[in-house]
Amino acid sequence: MADLPSSLTTLWWLRLLLLGCLALVMTDAALDKATGWSGNAEYVKKVFGSSRLRPLAVPLLAVLAVLMGSAALGCLGGIVQLLLGVPPSLGWLGALLSCLTFLALLFGLQIGRDHDSAKGVVVYFLISVLGLWAVGMAG
Repeated sequence: MADLPSSLTTLWWLRLLLLGCLALVMTDAALDKATGWSGNAEYVKKVFGSSRLRPLAVPLLAVLAVLMGSAALGCLGGIVQLLLGVPPSLGWLGALLSCLTFLALLFGLQIGRDHDSAKGVVVYFLISVLGLWAVGMAG
């Protein structure tokens, strides 16, 4: 019977998989914001149309797009660091920015009363928290 991998090997793979998931999600979301800017801007104007955030909807969308792109770059940098065998400090930063991004999304969706979409974001928020924990662990 084959031996199980060591806990350090398991932690390495956990970090790699979580950072990979966050990098994919954040890259796709950031590219979607960049390529479909006008459609996204119209959507946030509609969602925040009756809230106090209405005048800030489009600037906040820009902030969200920058956060997503930065998180994606951090996660990708962390993957490279893991593959090179160095501590994934960029990955920790990417996971932290992912957490902040998903919190911002949750806040916006709750303010805009889009509760169904907010439920879907919770899953990604939990993945980003797990990624932050795993990447920040010593080992």
